[in-house]
Amino acid sequence: ENFLSLNPQVPHIIALNKVDLTDNATLLKKLSEYAKFSQHFKAIIPYSSKKKSYKKGLLDEIVKYLDEHEYFYDPEFLSASSEKELYRDFILESIYENLSDELPYSSEVLIHRTKDTPNLLILEANIITDTNSHKGMLIGKEGATLKRIGKDARFKISKLAQKKVLLKLFVTVKKNWQKDEEFLKKLLNDEN
Repeated sequence: ENFLSLNPQVPHIIALNKVDLTDNATLLKKLSEYAKFSQHFKAIIPYSSKKKSYKKGLLDEIVKYLDEHEYFYDPEFLSASSEKELYRDFILESIYENLSDELPYSSEVLIHRTKDTPNLLILEANIITDTNSHKGMLIGKEGATLKRIGKDARFKISKLAQKKVLLKLFVTVKKNWQKDEEFLKKLLNDEN
């Protein structure tokens, strides 16, 4: 209640997560507990990040309260990022979507080869992580997780590139890469 009343001019939306772990009676009880504070928030949305249930409802509710403004960039631009950065972001997004339970936050993607032909885009990317256990999570049993990540990222990249994509993913362990200045410079230079 104190948090909700701190900034009354900002619209608040309550998202009740992990609803997949409870029964309907418990969920209804929790919803009624929050109802007494309804003057402080615009909506309460049950949500399950694991099953992605109610995702559209949550996003639709958030969009209602976003400010409208002039474009920051020419509306014809897809993004202020380079295509290579977007490919990297699609791969990272696919990692996050496919490893929602035990996400290796210390992972990074380095695209080290791109070849663009009229009908095919060839990409080779290295997923860098700092522990062998994270590498195991990224690869999965018999490579199943890495295959899923690749399939998902390939689909997204293909939609952007509007052509068939050959995506080769590798997973490398580099201990303490976040503290390695030379490596970080390489990452930074590679993105530009």
